[in-house]
Amino acid sequence: MVNKSAKKSRRSPVGVAVPCGEHVRFVRGAGRYTDDLFGPETLHMALLRSPYGHATLTGIDLSKSLAHPGVLDAAAHRDLAGRVGDLPMLWVIPGMRCGSFPVLAREKVRYAG
Repeated sequence: MVNKSAKKSRRSPVGVAVPCGEHVRFVRGAGRYTDDLFGPETLHMALLRSPYGHATLTGIDLSKSLAHPGVLDAAAHRDLAGRVGDLPMLWVIPGMRCGSFPVLAREKVRYAG
Protein backbone atom coordinates (compact mmCIF):
# COMPACT_ATOMS: atom_id res chain seq x y z
CA MET A 1 0.00 0.00 0.00
CA VAL A 2 1.35 3.40 -0.97
CA ASN A 3 1.02 6.42 1.32
CA LYS A 4 -0.14 9.10 -1.12
CA SER A 5 0.05 11.82 1.49
CA ALA A 6 3.82 11.40 1.93
CA LYS A 7 5.77 14.27 0.41
CA LYS A 8 8.61 13.51 -1.97
CA SER A 9 11.83 15.34 -1.38
CA ARG A 10 12.82 17.44 -4.38
CA ARG A 11 16.45 16.52 -3.77
CA SER A 12 15.89 12.76 -3.83
CA PRO A 13 16.52 11.00 -7.17
CA VAL A 14 14.32 8.07 -6.07
CA GLY A 15 11.33 7.77 -8.38
CA VAL A 16 12.59 10.53 -10.68
CA ALA A 17 13.99 10.03 -14.17
CA VAL A 18 17.64 11.06 -14.27
CA PRO A 19 18.73 12.25 -17.71
CA CYS A 20 21.85 10.52 -19.01
CA GLY A 21 22.99 10.78 -22.60
CA GLU A 22 25.69 8.10 -22.53
CA HIS A 23 23.45 5.05 -22.20
CA VAL A 24 21.62 5.72 -25.49
CA ARG A 25 24.54 4.59 -27.64
CA PHE A 26 24.85 1.36 -25.64
CA VAL A 27 21.14 0.62 -26.01
CA ARG A 28 21.46 1.16 -29.76
CA GLY A 29 24.50 -1.15 -29.96
CA ALA A 30 26.94 1.64 -30.79
CA GLY A 31 28.72 1.78 -27.42
CA ARG A 32 32.39 0.86 -27.11
CA TYR A 33 33.64 -1.36 -24.31
CA THR A 34 37.24 -2.00 -23.28
CA ASP A 35 36.98 -5.37 -25.03
CA ASP A 36 36.38 -3.45 -28.29
CA LEU A 37 39.67 -1.57 -27.99
CA PHE A 38 42.75 -3.18 -29.47
CA GLY A 39 45.84 -2.31 -31.42
CA PRO A 40 48.10 -4.14 -33.86
CA GLU A 41 50.14 -5.75 -31.05
CA THR A 42 47.26 -6.60 -28.71
CA LEU A 43 47.51 -9.90 -26.86
CA HIS A 44 44.56 -11.77 -25.39
CA MET A 45 44.55 -13.88 -22.27
CA ALA A 46 42.38 -16.80 -21.26
CA LEU A 47 42.06 -18.58 -17.92
CA LEU A 48 40.93 -22.15 -17.46
CA ARG A 49 38.51 -22.33 -14.55
CA SER A 50 37.94 -25.52 -12.62
CA PRO A 51 34.71 -27.43 -13.22
CA TYR A 52 35.03 -28.78 -9.65
CA GLY A 53 34.11 -26.98 -6.44
CA HIS A 54 36.80 -28.76 -4.42
CA ALA A 55 39.61 -30.82 -5.93
CA THR A 56 43.26 -31.70 -5.50
CA LEU A 57 45.62 -30.76 -8.31
CA THR A 58 47.79 -33.71 -9.27
CA GLY A 59 49.45 -32.11 -12.28
CA ILE A 60 49.06 -29.50 -14.99
CA ASP A 61 50.18 -30.26 -18.54
CA LEU A 62 50.56 -27.10 -20.62
CA SER A 63 52.12 -28.81 -23.66
CA LYS A 64 48.92 -28.82 -25.78
CA SER A 65 48.29 -25.16 -25.04
CA LEU A 66 51.84 -24.18 -25.90
CA ALA A 67 51.70 -26.19 -29.14
CA HIS A 68 48.53 -24.44 -30.31
CA PRO A 69 49.14 -21.94 -33.17
CA GLY A 70 49.10 -18.34 -31.99
CA VAL A 71 49.71 -19.13 -28.32
CA LEU A 72 52.71 -17.18 -27.05
CA ASP A 73 52.82 -18.54 -23.51
CA ALA A 74 50.96 -20.61 -20.94
CA ALA A 75 51.54 -20.58 -17.19
CA ALA A 76 50.64 -22.49 -14.07
CA HIS A 77 51.24 -21.49 -10.45
CA ARG A 78 54.72 -23.04 -10.48
CA ASP A 79 55.69 -20.63 -13.29
CA LEU A 80 54.69 -17.59 -11.23
CA ALA A 81 56.35 -18.65 -7.96
CA GLY A 82 58.70 -15.94 -6.76
CA ARG A 83 57.46 -13.50 -9.43
CA VAL A 84 53.84 -12.89 -8.40
CA GLY A 85 52.69 -12.81 -4.78
CA ASP A 86 49.38 -13.83 -3.27
CA LEU A 87 46.34 -11.55 -3.28
CA PRO A 88 45.48 -10.04 0.12
CA MET A 89 41.99 -9.98 1.61
CA LEU A 90 40.59 -6.58 0.60
CA TRP A 91 38.15 -6.20 3.47
CA VAL A 92 38.29 -7.68 6.92
CA ILE A 93 35.54 -7.91 9.51
CA PRO A 94 36.93 -7.23 13.01
CA GLY A 95 37.91 -10.51 14.66
CA MET A 96 37.89 -12.40 11.36
CA ARG A 97 40.79 -14.74 10.62
CA CYS A 98 41.90 -14.42 7.04
CA GLY A 99 44.87 -15.04 4.89
CA SER A 100 45.84 -14.36 1.34
CA PHE A 101 44.82 -16.09 -1.86
CA PRO A 102 47.06 -17.43 -4.63
CA VAL A 103 46.67 -15.85 -8.06
CA LEU A 104 46.51 -19.34 -9.60
CA ALA A 105 45.55 -22.55 -7.81
CA ARG A 106 48.40 -24.42 -6.11
CA GLU A 107 47.61 -27.80 -4.58
CA LYS A 108 43.86 -27.43 -4.23
CA VAL A 109 41.00 -25.93 -6.19
CA ARG A 110 38.25 -24.48 -4.01
CA TYR A 111 35.92 -22.81 -6.48
CA ALA A 112 33.96 -24.00 -9.51
CA GLY A 113 33.50 -21.77 -12.53
